[in-house]
Amino acid sequence: MVFEKEYSWRIQHRVDAQVAGKVMEQIEERDGCVTKEAFLEESRPENAPTHELFEWDDTVAAERYRLEQSRHIITDLQVKVIRHDVEKKAPAVVKVTVGNKTKGEYVNVETVMQTDELRKIALQNALYDFKQLETKYGEYVELAEIFTAIHQVERKIG
Repeated sequence: MVFEKEYSWRIQHRVDAQVAGKVMEQIEERDGCVTKEAFLEESRPENAPTHELFEWDDTVAAERYRLEQSRHIITDLQVKVIRHDVEKKAPAVVKVTVGNKTKGEYVNVETVMQTDELRKIALQNALYDFKQLETKYGEYVELAEIFTAIHQVERKIG
């Protein structure tokens, strides 16, 4: 069954979502799947319709890459937590986005757990992440119970 797809961006980009979607369809038709490498190569020529989606200034791109590495390092750090004689590993820091900030800040998980405002923000961020999973996997009826539980928690904490 062939149907016309309507693409959209979750976050606005410099190229129309329909254009990017069509490029990905072409790659999948040619290669059987879309990989980040194939999409990058398809976008590399200056006249490619998706060229503007990428930063081609190597100095700027390198700094952005290092910032992404920094984010991974920060979020990969774990701490051993012992609660009720049960030992487990947990993230050492939690991302909290306060107010209208577009960038999150990372705060020690112990501080977050002990500060009502930060704990509420962390829970709201977690619920947002779960809602993103529902957006991505909501069509799978096998996961419906999980999404129902998420909605219950959402109502509970407001």
